[in-house]
Amino acid sequence: MVVHFTKNIFSSFFLLIVIILGASYTLLAQIAPNTNGIVFVNKSVSGGNQSGNSWANAVPELADALLSAHSNNSIQQIWVAKGTYAPKYSAGADNIVPTLQFGTPHCGYFGSLVLVNNVKLYGGFQNANETSITQRDTVNNNTILSGLDSFVHVVMSVGNVGSAELNGFTIKEGKSYPYQLLYVNGQPTHSGFGGGVYMQNTNLSIKNCTISDNNANLGGGIYAENSSLTLKHTALLNNNAIGVNGSTAQGSSAAYGGGAYFLNGFSLTIDSCDISNNSAISTSTDAVGGGFYVAQSNTFVPVNISNTTFHNNGAYLNLASGANPYIVRLFGGGLTIINPHQLSYISKCTFSNNTLQLSAQNATLSTTNHNQVNGAGIFSGAPLVLNNCIVNNNKLIANINPSNNPKGYSGGAGIGVDGARGAGGGVNLTISNTIIEGNEASGNFRPSGGGISYYTFVQILPTTIKPKINNSIIRNNSAQFGGAIHCIALAPVLKNTLLQGNIASEGNVLYNEGQEQPAHPQIINCTIFGNKAASATTPIIANNNGSTTTLHNSIIYNNTGVLSSTSNIAMHSIIEGNTLFPGVGNKNQNPQFVNTSSGNFELLNTSPAANAGSNALYTAAGNVNSDTDLAGNPRLYENTIDMGAFELQTKAIIDTSTSTSIQQIDPAAIKLFPNPVLAGQSIQLALNLPAGYSKGALLMITDASGKQVGHQEVWEPNQPIKAPQTPGTYFISIQFKNGAKTSTAIMVR
Repeated sequence: MVVHFTKNIFSSFFLLIVIILGASYTLLAQIAPNTNGIVFVNKSVSGGNQSGNSWANAVPELADALLSAHSNNSIQQIWVAKGTYAPKYSAGADNIVPTLQFGTPHCGYFGSLVLVNNVKLYGGFQNANETSITQRDTVNNNTILSGLDSFVHVVMSVGNVGSAELNGFTIKEGKSYPYQLLYVNGQPTHSGFGGGVYMQNTNLSIKNCTISDNNANLGGGIYAENSSLTLKHTALLNNNAIGVNGSTAQGSSAAYGGGAYFLNGFSLTIDSCDISNNSAISTSTDAVGGGFYVAQSNTFVPVNISNTTFHNNGAYLNLASGANPYIVRLFGGGLTIINPHQLSYISKCTFSNNTLQLSAQNATLSTTNHNQVNGAGIFSGAPLVLNNCIVNNNKLIANINPSNNPKGYSGGAGIGVDGARGAGGGVNLTISNTIIEGNEASGNFRPSGGGISYYTFVQILPTTIKPKINNSIIRNNSAQFGGAIHCIALAPVLKNTLLQGNIASEGNVLYNEGQEQPAHPQIINCTIFGNKAASATTPIIANNNGSTTTLHNSIIYNNTGVLSSTSNIAMHSIIEGNTLFPGVGNKNQNPQFVNTSSGNFELLNTSPAANAGSNALYTAAGNVNSDTDLAGNPRLYENTIDMGAFELQTKAIIDTSTSTSIQQIDPAAIKLFPNPVLAGQSIQLALNLPAGYSKGALLMITDASGKQVGHQEVWEPNQPIKAPQTPGTYFISIQFKNGAKTSTAIMVR
């Protein structure tokens, strides 16, 4: 609801307020701190002189303590007991109501708690005998700063506040309406931004706080402009950025930063926080950054986010029918970060169950400008390092009027990357040690890139700027185009990465598009297994408009679809079903993984992928001597690198047989004594091999259902092995490097 007021009504109203409350305002007790510079606040205080110098003499209202601190620089800290506290005074001067100045009693409406230079606020006290902030219980002693009766921000930090800090509070129910300019500390502020906390040209630490159930046009929970912000052990919950129908000078139809909005700041640190259930909602234009929005235009500012959860946030754009075409900008259900000039870092974070949703079935979208729906979990328009993170179960849903045929696409259910910003923007993205899993892009607006979508419409030379994916897992993602990855005009490099179980109509692993320039991804020492396409003839990797994909030292096995040898270049790789795939060192053999049903894609020591890669091909993207494989083991175990994402950490059994025509050895070649054998007892193995076979082989024990119950290396013709512990019929098979094998049964009692 938008409420319209007139100047005369407000002038009369606030003049009346001043007359009624002026006396009580002048009769406030003289507030003074104790010898340590601390003022005590307790809503439930009984008795005392309310000077604030002890718990017994606590000030009943936080607003009074803050007002006193503005003129008394001996106040260094304010300790606040559990209870609910609200603004009492105007935050600043007004350009409509002449009587409204800083400190004017307001009876709600335009009141905020304005922070003071070098004054730290601590909540969570029991109001008993605490003598240290370490004695607080911020969980059970809920100290609430409420904006229920206000029309603007609950807390404001404007201008220099030195070492000011908010620590141990719940800041809730703020609602910032786009009405007019309010001058705070001599600076014009935005009344429609920052429902919970408003920051401008300032620096602030917020620790051990919960900021919840706040609404604003931009930055439902927090709005920070030209500021430095530190968030630690803080939760942003159930906040909303809501677009305003009919933009005003103080409001916009766009919605940015449901949880928080950070614009052109000086530093941003987020550590050990919970950012959940926040939303950015618009019905006519942009909806960006449901959980958190970061945008830096011309400033070189570090952004560091660690140990933080982004869960169940969303950005929603619901467009009605109309004659004028919309230009859609829908980004970052969990996090949007646009910081083209400075490398940003995200580590040990989880992005889960975030949503990006476009509902435009009856709307007309632009056919000349790019409409973009990108990044349900993360949208990156920034040089970014993403390390040790989980990006899972995020959903992108984009539905349009198909007869409109608008320009653009939707993509990046897990991560959306935009390179059309600054010096490459999001193209400078490095993903390491990260799991991207179970993300889904759906709808009818070309849903692309279930796991990741790389997007650019500017000329960026792929030889100089290449996004990287190292030692990561991309699995069980889905989209129409590019189940794992969708790539427009870029050259990402994937190394030591597992791509498994991804689903798409075209390009279940990769869908590459060339627009301003072709896409040229490189896949080095990756394992590509069990990805599913619409049919057996659908390309596993789809390359369009001159795009190509290079595969080196990789394993492509047990996927639905085909791998074209015309647009894919492979060397030293196992490619199932491609017996004549051109390139040096390629094979069409079973790679012999340890156990794919349990997700173990390490190699058996008889694998044809062992010691079959090229060190030189790996060196183009990494250091074969210092890098690690996907399991964290040395990438080079023997002298030659293996194929795939995992390096065998035991001596490989290299078959030296010259008799490669024999594929099945006579079962009589293997003898077991005794047979039957008691459970768990030793069995003597005797081998009688044809001429030309080496001693080394792999022995596997399977039960009657075919389940593997044991395996070991066999190096000697007469070697003891251990019988299974459970009675039954088992099969013992021995397999050599060239695929030759023999087997026999054994009864365990």
